[in-house]
Amino acid sequence: MNKDQFIAILNRNGSFHEKDLEEIDVNWRAANEAALSVSAAMPGIGFLSVKQRLNAFFAACRHFDKLIDESGLTEEQAQLGLSILRLINSKFKKAVVMFETRSNRFDVAARADMPRTARQCLDVIQYTGYQK
Repeated sequence: MNKDQFIAILNRNGSFHEKDLEEIDVNWRAANEAALSVSAAMPGIGFLSVKQRLNAFFAACRHFDKLIDESGLTEEQAQLGLSILRLINSKFKKAVVMFETRSNRFDVAARADMPRTARQCLDVIQYTGYQK
């Protein structure tokens, strides 16, 4: 997927704002490379398995965290990478939908144990009021 395709999908879904274009431009290359790296290492999600889907989501987030810590990926690039990964990897899409669906059930201890990238994703879900 290239940047123009990504923006076209956001436009089609009504979730693209012109003010986001500059941030996407600046972060696209690193975020896309990270998403491809995480996609290649994506674990299985099982057949309708809540636990496996959540574990796969957290594994992907740990991979992004590792890229932040070791490769200089920024947190903004990681969050953009999550959005890209959602569109290019059907297993991850199912995993992130499960995370979103369960987002209001995570207690303080569960949130503290989450990878940093997952906590940031959860913050966005709660801030925007988005829940399945």
